[in-house]
Amino acid sequence: MTPKELSSDDSWSDDEDYYSKEKLGIPENAINLTPRPTTCHVYYLPDKDMVLKVGRFVRRQEAETLKFLKSRTSVPVPEVYDCYKKNGVTYIYMSKVEGKTLGSVWAELSEETMAKVASQLRRYIHEWQSLTSDFYGTVIHGPCEEAFFTHNSMRSPDKINPKYGPYSSREEYNAGLLEALANSRPIGIRDKRQELAEEKIRALEGEQKVFSHGDLHMDNIMVNDSIDITGIIDWDTACFSIPEREFFEMRNRAITPSWIKAIESIFSDDEKENYDTLDAINAELVLYSGI
Repeated sequence: MTPKELSSDDSWSDDEDYYSKEKLGIPENAINLTPRPTTCHVYYLPDKDMVLKVGRFVRRQEAETLKFLKSRTSVPVPEVYDCYKKNGVTYIYMSKVEGKTLGSVWAELSEETMAKVASQLRRYIHEWQSLTSDFYGTVIHGPCEEAFFTHNSMRSPDKINPKYGPYSSREEYNAGLLEALANSRPIGIRDKRQELAEEKIRALEGEQKVFSHGDLHMDNIMVNDSIDITGIIDWDTACFSIPEREFFEMRNRAITPSWIKAIESIFSDDEKENYDTLDAINAELVLYSGI
């Protein structure tokens, strides 16, 4: 199969049969790797020994990100065979990553093995963070994908998730954060909390734009029986961002104490320095919407 891009933007009805194999044109013997309802489905296709990620919210930028990483790093990511859009649905065909999720075995690991995984992960993160850009945004020069920019807007009921970016400077990036903060408030609401959050945003500095995964949790890290990392998956929210982003997004979502300890060991003090500030800003962004 060779990569191709179809331009069809036809609407796709959101009925109960949306994810049926017949409607999506998926072989009957395909194995559903995401049995719970989600914004996309991932299937293993035994006849072709490949994986298909499909859905209305699957985006070409993920396929382009995987190709970008494959050509510039040694980070183990799926190889993209094909990507196209048909009837409003995006299909990404990619290689299968062997192994099991880190999350499925983490509780059974010794501290020594946990430290080994953290060391491997540190090496890969440093490798993709060495990829830099002259803008904040996705590899296809698309909008920013940080959590700060993906919360619901309270000012645009017809446009729940406005897009922010790409941005060419930290000044523009901070202005985008201020816009997102304003959009997170109902019209007419402005209080001391917002003013304090604005001050925190304006104080953020640094022009470095480094590549980041943005959704790196234990279920997006694959390992083999020796607990060596075999693949890192789900790059849908990857983009060039501020250096602190990777640590913030990982730490902010982590719950398990031993995983938090591993995360803390991976990043430098500089990358962790602004965590409390970013956490406070993020809390203000969801104060009214909840998400």
